[in-house]
Amino acid sequence: MLHNVEELIVDRYKIIDLLAEGMNGETYKCLDVQSNDYVVLKVLSLQQISNWKKIELFEREANILAQLRHSSIPAYLNSFQVDYSQEKRWYLIQKLVLGQSLNTLVENNWRATEAEIIDIASQVLEILIYLHSLNPPVIHRDIKPQNIIRQSDGKIYLVDFGAVTDIYRQTLIGSSTVVGTYGYMSPEQFRGKAVPTTDLYGLGATLLYLFTHSSPADLPQKKLKIDFRSSVNISKQLADWLEIMLEPMIEERFESASQALAVLKGDELINNWQNYSRRKPAHSQIAITKTRNKINITIPHNKGEPEDFNNLLISLCPLFLVAAVLFLPSSSSNELSIINNLIERVIITIPFGIITLYFLFNHLFSILGYTKLEIDCQNFCLKYGFFGYERQIRGKTENIAEVKLGYDFLSGYPEEANSFSRCVVGKCLIVEGTKIHQFGRYITRIEKEWLIKEIMAFLGQSSYIK
Repeated sequence: MLHNVEELIVDRYKIIDLLAEGMNGETYKCLDVQSNDYVVLKVLSLQQISNWKKIELFEREANILAQLRHSSIPAYLNSFQVDYSQEKRWYLIQKLVLGQSLNTLVENNWRATEAEIIDIASQVLEILIYLHSLNPPVIHRDIKPQNIIRQSDGKIYLVDFGAVTDIYRQTLIGSSTVVGTYGYMSPEQFRGKAVPTTDLYGLGATLLYLFTHSSPADLPQKKLKIDFRSSVNISKQLADWLEIMLEPMIEERFESASQALAVLKGDELINNWQNYSRRKPAHSQIAITKTRNKINITIPHNKGEPEDFNNLLISLCPLFLVAAVLFLPSSSSNELSIINNLIERVIITIPFGIITLYFLFNHLFSILGYTKLEIDCQNFCLKYGFFGYERQIRGKTENIAEVKLGYDFLSGYPEEANSFSRCVVGKCLIVEGTKIHQFGRYITRIEKEWLIKEIMAFLGQSSYIK
């Protein structure tokens, strides 16, 4: 312990008890001798930290808490630094909230009813609606049972903003720091990224813990999703809602905490939301046929729009240039010189010719080619057709690890982009083990996003896929 019981900090805060300790500091119950109120004191020691990032997170927590005004977030009271003879320490003071964390309640064998869990979810969503509506939006990033306090009357408090961030800082400054708790972290958090709906995933995992009394990390998974339905005994409507909260893809989760709350309360039908979220884009020529055990997708050629023919003509220009260079008359009459000159021209034009043919093929495929994808419970087949020729890629459905969007002009995920980076959705990707298969390069971004949702929905819902 950094401080002993009865010790007085800055002649004001008397240590009563140690509440928690960890790598990010220690938390004490204290008595403010000036106001005679009990408070929470959080302290971070320079000797305890392994890197300076923890100091940044500590100071960010204090700065953001000082701006928050919500009845379910313990009030910020003070923050300061103290230089001791051997080290420096940072302190944060908040109002003490009486109650027990959801984690402590479960460890004491508390079994919440479905109605009580819905009430907890509703209260936390109200808090998240407030945080996410701030300018810039504030993201907690560590929603878990330990950080939700429940009082005896059912009142809920959200605590420990040590992982908090805001959209402004994350977008303009960038962040590669992985912050959160394993089992309650959304997939995007493992890439150092967080969005407002990241908190929805953490809340969904927390509610799942209340139902199962097990960490979500210990539950089985099916195609990247937590397969919890066999582990809980709850209403179908709540299970459907919880499944959307726990979607690994950001695009498949509720768009906001307010939307999640509306569906939870029944103000918005969950079926309406699901149908809207995967509605086929207007004017799309892509055909999808689905059964319980199979999905067929056909991306036809676009029959050539004026813009496509313009691009085709542009791609032919370098080819004419290559031909002109190759067949330009030689000024030499010596046969050996003519041959040498021709060889030099060929060597010079080969790279340009290859590049030209590549773009020419791509433009022709975008006009005359087609793509088909068939997935059933055992196998998948990706077909590329062009001028009567068809290339096929086959694989096992159980080996599909992920289906996602692919991005051009940026290595990695789009969340890594900052305001100076250019990020363009280039294709759809099927990740099969160490192999990556591409398709859909020549359709619109909206169509790409729609296809990804449809495929992921099939992979997640098919009872035959493990």
